[in-house]
Amino acid sequence: MTEVQYPLRERRKRRTRAALVDAGRELFGRNGFTATTMEQIAEQADVHVQTLYRHFPSKEDLALAPERERFEGFRARVEDPQRSVGTLALWRTWVEAWAREVSEQRREGFLARARDRQRTPSLAVAQLRLWHDYEDLLTAMLARDAGCDPARDRLPRLVACMLWGGNHAALRQWVAADGRGDLVGEVLGVIDEVAARFGALLEPADDGVAAASRDAG
Repeated sequence: MTEVQYPLRERRKRRTRAALVDAGRELFGRNGFTATTMEQIAEQADVHVQTLYRHFPSKEDLALAPERERFEGFRARVEDPQRSVGTLALWRTWVEAWAREVSEQRREGFLARARDRQRTPSLAVAQLRLWHDYEDLLTAMLARDAGCDPARDRLPRLVACMLWGGNHAALRQWVAADGRGDLVGEVLGVIDEVAARFGALLEPADDGVAAASRDAG
């Protein structure tokens, strides 16, 4: 895959944004969301506070930036007209990679942020909007696979809610248990159960995705 070459101005913006996200993650982890100010984050990233506000209008936007970027990455993959697998299979691969990263590489930091969010209503509301975006995206892509209209057929929405709700329930239980237990096994169990019961009803229609899936197999 050819690496995208951005203009110098865009590269600088991306570096600044990444520095702000890193600074926010460090300070939120050290001091908590409520006690951390936007001024402190700007100082940590060595930028003017107005630069911070241009990138992130609110502290909630900054705190959820890594999750928003992950969502955008998933959207880019699932909306790719050339993707070679159906939405359920792609979601399984995506969730497995995320669960392994959380439980094996950044467990303590993730647990600390999760508990902080549980104590912060404004952050919980912002996160809820992101969850709705996942449900909407899964609904649209499952409907596209099946060749149906999600405004008329309830099944894609129901399956999307089961996938996302089951994933969230497994994560919530893992956080409540202080990161003990098999997070990867639990989230994959949810997906496999949903796929076993409903997957055949949402198989990709006989279009490019289905053809590519057959070729890959």
